[in-house]
Amino acid sequence: MNRGFRITSVAWVCTLILTVWTLYLVVVGCVFQWDWGKSGQFGDTFGALNTLFTGLAFVVVLATLIQQSRQITETKRDVEEERLLQKRTTELVAEQAKALALVARLNALTSRIEAYHVQVADANDRGNTELAKRLVGERHTLLLRLDTVLRSYGD
Repeated sequence: MNRGFRITSVAWVCTLILTVWTLYLVVVGCVFQWDWGKSGQFGDTFGALNTLFTGLAFVVVLATLIQQSRQITETKRDVEEERLLQKRTTELVAEQAKALALVARLNALTSRIEAYHVQVADANDRGNTELAKRLVGERHTLLLRLDTVLRSYGD
């Protein structure tokens, strides 16, 4: 419901109550010829009506409390759902970070293997077979590490 509509409605209700109260005062004054002693006795007969309106006001307050309780329960449920969603998002971000770390490790191993491949070819071109054998051994070690990493993730 629109807030402006509620304020307007409250203003109309207050105006209506004030108008009815003023009319009641005028009618009672006219009926009892402005003798407030007689009108006071007449007003005392409305004690039961006063109790009725008090009871109605209590029911309205109770209904408002019940509605607020339901809204609070719904808000708590929404907050719990949001907390679970945030927890799951955090878990997914952690998994993504692990995956990115693995990709970085694989890229680093692959780059080092390619670098050794170039160095081996360069050493063979220069006729340095001793250096080429050592580089082939180191490249082989890196290939085994790459294979281990791939096997640990199911490849």
